[in-house]
Amino acid sequence: MYNVKEVVANRPSRYVSGHRMCSGCGAPPVTRMILRAVKPEDHVVVSNATGCLEVSSFIYPYTSFKDSYIHTAFESAASTASGVEAAYKSLKKQGKLPGDKDTKILVFAGDGGTYDIGFQALSGAMERGHDLTYVCYDNGAYMNTGIQRSSATPKFADTTTTPHGKVIPGKMQERKNITEIMVAHELPYVCQTAAYGNFKDLYEKAKSKNVNMLLPVDVVVSKEFSNDSDFKTVTIDSIEEDYMGLDIGYKTVELFSDEIKKAKTVVWNGPMGVFEMPNFAKGTFEIAKAIAETDSISIIGGGDSASAAEKSGFKDKITHISTGGGASLEFLEGKILPGIDAIDNK
Repeated sequence: MYNVKEVVANRPSRYVSGHRMCSGCGAPPVTRMILRAVKPEDHVVVSNATGCLEVSSFIYPYTSFKDSYIHTAFESAASTASGVEAAYKSLKKQGKLPGDKDTKILVFAGDGGTYDIGFQALSGAMERGHDLTYVCYDNGAYMNTGIQRSSATPKFADTTTTPHGKVIPGKMQERKNITEIMVAHELPYVCQTAAYGNFKDLYEKAKSKNVNMLLPVDVVVSKEFSNDSDFKTVTIDSIEEDYMGLDIGYKTVELFSDEIKKAKTVVWNGPMGVFEMPNFAKGTFEIAKAIAETDSISIIGGGDSASAAEKSGFKDKITHISTGGGASLEFLEGKILPGIDAIDNK
C-alpha cells in the first residue's frame, strides 16, 4: 500500500533549501512533496513556467532543483515539456538512450501560466497525449507581478485589477473550471486538491504528544486589502462573508504573549498579520514586544519576520535573526543545510 508519510519521511529531497520563497509559502513544500513521489532511481526533467517558484528557486547559476531543470516562458511550460518528452522518446528509439531508463517529465506552473497565458500549450499537450505530469499551483491571481486577477480568481475577489468598491464589488466573472476542461480531454488522470487538508490530524497528533498548539481566538478583519479601509475585531468563528483577516486580535495577543513569557526558547517564523499597514501591525509588534521582554533565547527566521522585528523597534532585543525562513524550519527538522555542512567540514 502507498504510504505518503513514509515517502515524505524516507526519500531524499529533490528540491532543497536555499531558495528565496517567502516564509510560509505553500509552494516549496508542495514542490518537495511532489518530487519525493518520484522513485529515487528515476530521472526527472522539470519544465517551470515563469512565476514565483521559478524566480525564487533558480537564480543563475544556483538552483534548488536537483534534477534537470528548464526555465521556460510564462506561456510555454507545456509545449517545452512536450518537446522534451518527444525528444526522449525519439532518442530511445534510436538507441541513443537506454530503453529501460525511466525519465519523468514534470511541469510546474501557476494559475496565470495555466488558466490564461499557457492554456493553448497545455490543451495541445493534453490533446496529443504526451506522457507528462502537469502541476498547477493555483493561488488565485498573478501573485508574482502584483496580485492581478486571473481566470482562476474567484468571483467578487478583490485584486489590483479588480478592486472591490461601491460600484463594482471585485471581479465580476466566474472562476474558470480548469479541472472539468482537462477532464474533457479524456486524460488518464485529473485531480484538484488542497496541499494541506487535514489540520485536525495535525492538532490531534500535537495534543497526543503534549504539545500545546495555540490558535488565534480573534482576528482583525476588513473588506479591503488597504490601510484606509474600515476594520473591526471579531472572534475567529465569526468572520463574515467578504471579510478577510489581516491581523490577530487583542485576545489572541494576550494568549500568545502569556505563553511566550513562560518559554525559555522562542522561535518566531512569520508575522501575525499585514504589519506593513499600520492599522494591521499591532498584533505583530505586540508579539515582538513580548519576545523582547523575556529572558529567553529568541530566534527569528524569515525575511518578513526580520523586517517586522526591525519595524517594531525590538530588533536589538532578539538573540538571533535570520532571513532564511524555510531554511530555519528545515534546520529545526534536523535536515543538513549545504552552507552549514560546508562550514562544519572545513
